[in-house]
Amino acid sequence: MNRAEYLNQLNKYLRKLPEPDFENAMEYFTEYFDEVGEQRVIEELGTPKEAAAEIMNNLLSQNLENGQSPAEGGRVSGKRMGFFAYLSILKVESGIWGAVGAFLLLLVVLLAILGLSVVGVLGTFSLLWLGGKYFIYGITAVSHSLSGACMMAGMGAFGMGAGFLVLTGAVLACRLIFSGSTQLVQRLILKRRGKK
Repeated sequence: MNRAEYLNQLNKYLRKLPEPDFENAMEYFTEYFDEVGEQRVIEELGTPKEAAAEIMNNLLSQNLENGQSPAEGGRVSGKRMGFFAYLSILKVESGIWGAVGAFLLLLVVLLAILGLSVVGVLGTFSLLWLGGKYFIYGITAVSHSLSGACMMAGMGAFGMGAGFLVLTGAVLACRLIFSGSTQLVQRLILKRRGKK
């Protein structure tokens, strides 16, 4: 394999990277070929697939350890971190099964968040509606019975408060599921890196 073929295959494997990282990696390899020489680079780096996997691994490590993007100099977004996690799953030999597993995990997380969102919205709507209804009944019942009016108004206020609690709980549960699944993926990637 000559330099042009090597760089062409490397280009194909690294095309999945974000543009700044892709350009930096290709510039590095081109300069490395110029400095060291064709045969020595190929011996040191292995196949283009292995070199690309190493670059993706290094970028993922930098992002996980520093929380910084070397290309952008800022915080790594969740989308960017998920992208690197996906690339690290795909680069292993059992990449297709890893990708299927990652897709299924993402699907389960999304379904859990969707389910909690629906329960939260319906529960909040029901409790606010019933609480408001009982509160109004309590206010209108003052002329008939003061104790009955206080009880009805109190039940209504309790129902409305419970509605807001259900909404808050659903939002917090969705955030916990999302952040927990992100941390799980990060731990799995770091554990896999540690075995190599």
